[in-house]
Amino acid sequence: MTYILHNGNLLPTGTLLFSHAHRAFRYGDSFFESIRIKNGKALFVEEHCKRLDKTLTALKMQKPANFTADYFSSAVEQLAKANAIEQGGRARLTFYRDGSGFYQSESNAASWILEAEAIADTEYVLNEEGITVGIFRDIKKPFNKLSELKSGNALLYVLASEFTKEQKLDDCLLLNDAGRIAEGSNANVFMVKDNVMYTPLLSEACLDGVMRMVMLSVAKQAGIELKETKLEESFLKTGDELWLTSASRGIRWVGSCEGEIFGNAKAKEFIALLNSF
Repeated sequence: MTYILHNGNLLPTGTLLFSHAHRAFRYGDSFFESIRIKNGKALFVEEHCKRLDKTLTALKMQKPANFTADYFSSAVEQLAKANAIEQGGRARLTFYRDGSGFYQSESNAASWILEAEAIADTEYVLNEEGITVGIFRDIKKPFNKLSELKSGNALLYVLASEFTKEQKLDDCLLLNDAGRIAEGSNANVFMVKDNVMYTPLLSEACLDGVMRMVMLSVAKQAGIELKETKLEESFLKTGDELWLTSASRGIRWVGSCEGEIFGNAKAKEFIALLNSF
């Protein structure tokens, strides 16, 4: 049997928590964090808590009084132990607004659910073969503050993933309303050109990803030049490497995108730095 935590209570996976009339189901009135577990403990707790506070404020949800960084860490550790995750794992923390009502909620109090499962690798491992990605052009990602958040309303990513499946790709890139590269279907984007790293600015409608925060810190610590910029599609024709990054998977090396081929020398170097960070 596996378990979840709901507002701190350990419950069997599959426990019915709310009805079809709940706001999280009706309106996508929720958000989530994807967390990497190493040796039974959560990684990058400070970065997750920073984004957690930012998202709660943006969505006007009330943070539970006891949900501190220390509590968050202990909750992940408790659930990892309950689910026999002793080495590598990943967790998902979902917050949702409790109040009833229609679009206007009667309360902004928030509840949370923590899920966790084991994975094979304890540390981040770079994929041996480069993945193949395309560009999803049907729907652009808009410029607004919601673009930075991991909202439970994820239809753009669902449709991008359907495109990926239909085109027999491993993933795809999303464009913003200006037609520039914003992110992947479930990851931030980094490019390498002439030994300099590039990633879209947050103002370019990209997700304010935890791994993105970590990558910026690792690059600064290692003395690697990393520029936040407007990433035009033309970069794909001149770039040396293309990566997709996330807290749960680390770095995925892109081998090709719409006929352009990319190497992985810098990715190998950087993932070693990431694991030692």
